[in-house]
Amino acid sequence: MAQSLAYLGDMVSYVVLPLVALTTLGASTAQVGLLAALGPLPVLLLGSHVGAWVDRTRSEAAVMRAAAVFRALVLASVAAVAAAGALTFAHLCLAAVLVGIASVWFNVAAQTAIPGLVERHELVAANAATRMSFSVAAVIGPSLGGLLAGTVGAADALLVDSGAFALAAVLLAGVAVTRREAAVEAGDDGSVLAGLRAIRRDGRQLGLLVETVTAAFGFTAYFTLLLVFATRELGLSPGQLGTALGVGAIGAVGGAAVAARVSRRIGLGPTVIAGAFVYAGALLAVPLAPRHDPLAATAVIAAAAFVSAAAMVISEIPAASIQQAITPPGQLGRVRGVSLAANYGARTVAGVAAGGIGTVLGTGSAMPVVLAVALLGALWLLRGPLRAFKVIGDSQHRATR
Repeated sequence: MAQSLAYLGDMVSYVVLPLVALTTLGASTAQVGLLAALGPLPVLLLGSHVGAWVDRTRSEAAVMRAAAVFRALVLASVAAVAAAGALTFAHLCLAAVLVGIASVWFNVAAQTAIPGLVERHELVAANAATRMSFSVAAVIGPSLGGLLAGTVGAADALLVDSGAFALAAVLLAGVAVTRREAAVEAGDDGSVLAGLRAIRRDGRQLGLLVETVTAAFGFTAYFTLLLVFATRELGLSPGQLGTALGVGAIGAVGGAAVAARVSRRIGLGPTVIAGAFVYAGALLAVPLAPRHDPLAATAVIAAAAFVSAAAMVISEIPAASIQQAITPPGQLGRVRGVSLAANYGARTVAGVAAGGIGTVLGTGSAMPVVLAVALLGALWLLRGPLRAFKVIGDSQHRATR
């Protein structure tokens, strides 16, 4: 429940902070873009270092509580200063960065805590529940943020969001995480580099990291191109495009609901690999959408988004479970932090690359190119040891090439 509230709070603030800039400060398009870019920046810069710190902490739940309280205070400060008529764009930018920093701490600690909350054979179900919470938050969070901003005003909506984080912190007060103690791995000096070495030594970990990076690059580049392709070449209105993407979000909820069942039927590793192929492959239908029929094009994009989002979640849930099962307890924070940093680094590069490739090839022709990068990650997994990983055993920390 606490994690669900925090996810919902993230989605609400993602929408409401720019609305505050627009409605209270009259911000320009460039300023809104800068505000949006500042939020994810801490993940890229701090993810791996936060992971190292979480590995050394005695209580992931305490980290999550502190991060929730911190976000509540930051958002409440924006609302209070706005009510006093003294809000500045610099204050909003600082708030976006601080909320982003707290989100890194919360999310790394949350993923690291899961193996201490459930038994090993329950990891897939636990990750499915977590991903379901995130997917539901992604569906209703932006709409809730817009509704709150329209009802009580954007600045006051941040007070409601602040309250959600405060409630999450209260709920976390009763959570106790059982740390799985283990002998310190050879060569583990507690540094970020030790976490990188752990990934490099294990072909399963390396495969998951490669797939994370290629998928992040492929999807971000695709989405960047889609915005231009759908509106300029297919003639979709913003409402039609939003509807199509909303269907994709519903697909993510469906994927979370069936991921555990699929994993039991074909095995964890094969599920990760199959989902990676389907996730990228489904989006290849979008460049083939009819050019002079916006309704039909909307249907194609919606169908592709639904299948792709469902497959992505079906792949992500067993992937997270495998990573938690094969990573020594004292290194999980660093491994998760490295994965998050690599993910956001790939997204940053993808936005720039998509602009260049789209300019040279055209947006429709560029889409298959960037999606091919995502498929390369799936191919890497297919030829690696992960394809033989079917179930979580009692002891799977030994590196496998």
